[in-house]
Amino acid sequence: MAGHFHRRIPHRPGRGEVGARPFSLWLSRTESLRRRIYVVAIVNKQSSKDQCREPFCTESIHLKTYLTQIYLQMWSFKKTKDKTSGIYSETEMLKMIVGTSSGQSRNKAPIARQLDEAKEALMRLKHLMGARQYMRSPTIHAIFKVQKTRMGDTLDAIDRTLPKYPRMDPANPKRFLPWQCQGLKAYWDEYMDERFKIANKRTNKDMKEYLALLKKHWHVAPLPASIPGASSSRSASPASPDPKRKDISDLVDKLERAWQEEERIQWIKPW
Repeated sequence: MAGHFHRRIPHRPGRGEVGARPFSLWLSRTESLRRRIYVVAIVNKQSSKDQCREPFCTESIHLKTYLTQIYLQMWSFKKTKDKTSGIYSETEMLKMIVGTSSGQSRNKAPIARQLDEAKEALMRLKHLMGARQYMRSPTIHAIFKVQKTRMGDTLDAIDRTLPKYPRMDPANPKRFLPWQCQGLKAYWDEYMDERFKIANKRTNKDMKEYLALLKKHWHVAPLPASIPGASSSRSASPASPDPKRKDISDLVDKLERAWQEEERIQWIKPW
């Protein structure tokens, strides 16, 4: 997210003061209290002023509670292939979908293990689609806009304030040139626009690519019905698909339909 969460740390007694205690103990108890505040605020759905006196409390409630690694991977900068990579490791996802994560070939790996690995890959895609829905929700949409704007205003204030305080070195009489405004807010806006495009692209890439692979390897199509009269020993009813594969095939089809519906909803830039 744009910006960081800050809170005022209360005075901690020193060794010679009454009530002195290890910092780690104070920190653990404080974090425990904060978690309770978040839960109470969500359950009661009351005003943030009544529930928490921290700065940006309403943002902390949602972001601290629901933020996942998937969301972070949407926006994070990657050292290699930042603009072309997906969210998940392509090599790892391919092995999971095919069923070879254990190191065994698909012909030798037990079918139960292959199914478990494919379902894990499917679950990752469900999480990814859920992260997109999370980002589109009105509450998170509004929070993101506020944070991005606040960060831009902070950079702009720094950019405009630095020229008033040129560098000075008491040990060196040399005069330094003052800071020249760089237009940091405009750079920030440009950067965030680019990160949004990348997040959207990564999400669509992984959903389309790995859903197609799941269908390719695990989709079960109903066998055609037997032709009446072709053989006295054959029934005219359709043959049943392999029950070991039908479950995951149905799950893949269900997720594909859900993604098609989700994809039709435009993910609009929050700011």
